[in-house]
Amino acid sequence: VCSRVAEDEESVWMALASVTNNLAAAGSEPVAVLVTLLLPKGYQESDMKDLMLFLEKKCREYKIEIAGGHTQVLREINAPVINLTAIGKRPEEWGSTAARPGQDIVVAGYIGAEGTLRLVKNYKKDLGKRFSESFLEDAMVLREHLSVMKEAAIAGKSGVRARHDVSGGGI
Repeated sequence: VCSRVAEDEESVWMALASVTNNLAAAGSEPVAVLVTLLLPKGYQESDMKDLMLFLEKKCREYKIEIAGGHTQVLREINAPVINLTAIGKRPEEWGSTAARPGQDIVVAGYIGAEGTLRLVKNYKKDLGKRFSESFLEDAMVLREHLSVMKEAAIAGKSGVRARHDVSGGGI
Protein backbone atom coordinates (compact mmCIF):
# COMPACT_ATOMS: atom_id res chain seq x y z
CA VAL A 1 0.00 0.00 0.00
CA CYS A 2 1.28 3.46 -0.88
CA SER A 3 -0.37 6.86 -0.42
CA ARG A 4 1.00 10.03 -1.99
CA VAL A 5 -0.07 13.48 -2.95
CA ALA A 6 -0.85 13.03 -6.65
CA GLU A 7 0.31 16.43 -7.84
CA ASP A 8 1.67 15.17 -11.15
CA GLU A 9 2.51 12.11 -13.24
CA GLU A 10 5.84 11.67 -11.48
CA SER A 11 4.22 11.30 -8.05
CA VAL A 12 1.75 8.76 -9.48
CA TRP A 13 4.66 6.82 -11.05
CA MET A 14 6.55 6.89 -7.73
CA ALA A 15 3.50 5.45 -5.95
CA LEU A 16 3.12 2.66 -8.53
CA ALA A 17 6.84 1.86 -8.46
CA SER A 18 6.77 1.76 -4.66
CA VAL A 19 3.91 -0.75 -4.34
CA THR A 20 5.09 -2.99 -7.17
CA ASN A 21 8.71 -2.93 -5.99
CA ASN A 22 7.58 -4.01 -2.51
CA LEU A 23 5.87 -7.05 -3.99
CA ALA A 24 8.69 -7.85 -6.41
CA ALA A 25 11.26 -7.61 -3.61
CA ALA A 26 9.19 -10.09 -1.61
CA GLY A 27 9.27 -12.57 -4.51
CA SER A 28 5.78 -11.84 -5.77
CA GLU A 29 4.77 -10.97 -9.29
CA PRO A 30 2.63 -7.81 -9.21
CA VAL A 31 -0.52 -8.52 -11.21
CA ALA A 32 -3.00 -5.81 -10.23
CA VAL A 33 -3.54 -2.59 -8.31
CA LEU A 34 -6.51 -1.07 -6.57
CA VAL A 35 -6.67 2.71 -6.93
CA THR A 36 -8.23 5.20 -4.56
CA LEU A 37 -8.25 8.85 -5.60
CA LEU A 38 -9.17 11.46 -3.01
CA LEU A 39 -9.76 14.78 -4.73
CA PRO A 40 -10.12 18.29 -3.33
CA LYS A 41 -13.31 20.17 -4.03
CA GLY A 42 -12.96 21.97 -7.36
CA TYR A 43 -10.42 19.52 -8.80
CA GLN A 44 -10.84 19.35 -12.56
CA GLU A 45 -12.21 16.14 -14.04
CA SER A 46 -9.82 16.52 -16.98
CA ASP A 47 -6.86 16.49 -14.56
CA MET A 48 -8.17 13.31 -12.92
CA LYS A 49 -8.57 11.69 -16.34
CA ASP A 50 -5.00 12.67 -17.24
CA LEU A 51 -3.65 11.06 -14.04
CA MET A 52 -5.65 7.89 -14.67
CA LEU A 53 -4.58 7.69 -18.32
CA PHE A 54 -0.95 7.99 -17.21
CA LEU A 55 -1.46 5.31 -14.54
CA GLU A 56 -3.12 3.01 -17.08
CA LYS A 57 -0.18 3.50 -19.46
CA LYS A 58 2.37 2.64 -16.76
CA CYS A 59 0.35 -0.39 -15.67
CA ARG A 60 0.21 -1.66 -19.27
CA GLU A 61 4.01 -1.27 -19.54
CA TYR A 62 4.43 -3.60 -16.56
CA LYS A 63 1.53 -5.94 -17.41
CA ILE A 64 -0.45 -4.90 -14.34
CA GLU A 65 -4.23 -4.62 -14.32
CA ILE A 66 -6.18 -1.90 -12.57
CA ALA A 67 -8.54 -4.22 -10.72
CA GLY A 68 -10.76 -1.62 -9.14
CA GLY A 69 -10.86 1.54 -7.18
CA HIS A 70 -12.70 4.40 -5.62
CA THR A 71 -12.82 8.15 -6.25
CA GLN A 72 -14.11 10.66 -3.75
CA VAL A 73 -14.20 14.44 -3.50
CA LEU A 74 -13.38 15.80 -0.04
CA ARG A 75 -13.58 19.42 1.03
CA GLU A 76 -11.11 18.68 3.86
CA ILE A 77 -8.09 18.27 1.54
CA ASN A 78 -6.35 20.78 -0.71
CA ALA A 79 -4.42 18.43 -3.02
CA PRO A 80 -5.28 15.14 -4.74
CA VAL A 81 -4.16 11.98 -2.94
CA ILE A 82 -3.61 8.61 -4.61
CA ASN A 83 -3.65 5.40 -2.62
CA LEU A 84 -2.49 2.26 -4.42
CA THR A 85 -2.79 -1.29 -3.14
CA ALA A 86 -0.87 -3.85 -5.17
CA ILE A 87 -1.89 -7.47 -5.56
CA GLY A 88 0.63 -10.14 -6.48
CA LYS A 89 1.15 -13.86 -6.75
CA ARG A 90 4.00 -15.69 -5.08
CA PRO A 91 5.02 -19.29 -5.67
CA GLU A 92 6.69 -20.14 -2.32
CA GLU A 93 8.67 -18.78 0.64
CA TRP A 94 10.39 -15.55 -0.35
CA GLY A 95 11.50 -12.30 1.16
CA SER A 96 14.23 -11.43 3.62
CA THR A 97 13.18 -14.29 5.93
CA ALA A 98 14.35 -16.79 3.30
CA ALA A 99 17.98 -15.60 3.55
CA ARG A 100 20.47 -18.19 4.78
CA PRO A 101 24.07 -17.90 6.06
CA GLY A 102 26.67 -18.16 3.31
CA GLN A 103 24.48 -16.73 0.56
CA ASP A 104 25.70 -13.83 -1.58
CA ILE A 105 24.23 -10.33 -1.39
CA VAL A 106 23.50 -8.65 -4.71
CA VAL A 107 22.16 -5.12 -5.16
CA ALA A 108 19.92 -4.47 -8.18
CA GLY A 109 18.71 -1.10 -9.35
CA TYR A 110 19.69 2.38 -8.27
CA ILE A 111 20.03 2.93 -4.54
CA GLY A 112 18.69 6.35 -3.64
CA ALA A 113 16.80 6.97 -6.89
CA GLU A 114 13.47 7.81 -5.25
CA GLY A 115 15.12 9.97 -2.59
CA THR A 116 17.13 11.83 -5.20
CA LEU A 117 14.01 12.52 -7.25
CA ARG A 118 12.15 13.79 -4.20
CA LEU A 119 15.02 16.09 -3.23
CA VAL A 120 15.35 17.56 -6.71
CA LYS A 121 11.61 17.99 -7.03
CA ASN A 122 11.07 19.55 -3.60
CA TYR A 123 14.27 21.60 -3.30
CA LYS A 124 15.17 22.42 -6.90
CA LYS A 125 15.46 26.15 -6.20
CA ASP A 126 17.86 25.66 -3.28
CA LEU A 127 19.83 22.96 -5.11
CA GLY A 128 20.07 25.26 -8.13
CA LYS A 129 22.25 27.58 -6.04
CA ARG A 130 24.82 24.82 -5.72
CA PHE A 131 24.36 22.64 -8.81
CA SER A 132 23.90 23.42 -12.50
CA GLU A 133 20.48 23.17 -14.14
CA SER A 134 21.76 20.42 -16.44
CA PHE A 135 22.97 18.39 -13.42
CA LEU A 136 19.54 18.62 -11.81
CA GLU A 137 17.82 17.71 -15.08
CA ASP A 138 20.14 14.70 -15.45
CA ALA A 139 19.10 13.54 -11.98
CA MET A 140 15.49 13.40 -13.17
CA VAL A 141 16.45 10.57 -15.56
CA LEU A 142 16.33 8.35 -12.48
CA ARG A 143 12.53 8.33 -12.76
CA GLU A 144 12.95 5.76 -15.52
CA HIS A 145 14.81 3.49 -13.08
CA LEU A 146 12.35 3.42 -10.18
CA SER A 147 10.94 -0.02 -10.90
CA VAL A 148 12.97 -3.11 -10.05
CA MET A 149 10.41 -5.55 -11.41
CA LYS A 150 12.65 -6.68 -14.28
CA GLU A 151 15.56 -7.26 -11.92
CA ALA A 152 13.30 -9.13 -9.49
CA ALA A 153 12.03 -11.40 -12.28
CA ILE A 154 15.60 -12.19 -13.34
CA ALA A 155 16.55 -12.89 -9.72
CA GLY A 156 13.62 -15.28 -9.35
CA LYS A 157 14.58 -17.19 -12.49
CA SER A 158 18.19 -17.35 -11.24
CA GLY A 159 17.29 -19.08 -7.98
CA VAL A 160 17.40 -16.07 -5.66
CA ARG A 161 15.47 -16.92 -2.50
CA ALA A 162 15.61 -13.74 -0.43
CA ARG A 163 14.86 -10.18 -1.45
CA HIS A 164 14.49 -6.90 0.37
CA ASP A 165 13.10 -3.58 -0.87
CA VAL A 166 15.40 -0.94 0.63
CA SER A 167 12.72 1.74 0.32
CA GLY A 168 11.06 -0.10 3.22
CA GLY A 169 14.08 0.56 5.41
CA GLY A 170 17.71 -0.36 5.41
CA ILE A 171 20.24 -2.12 3.26
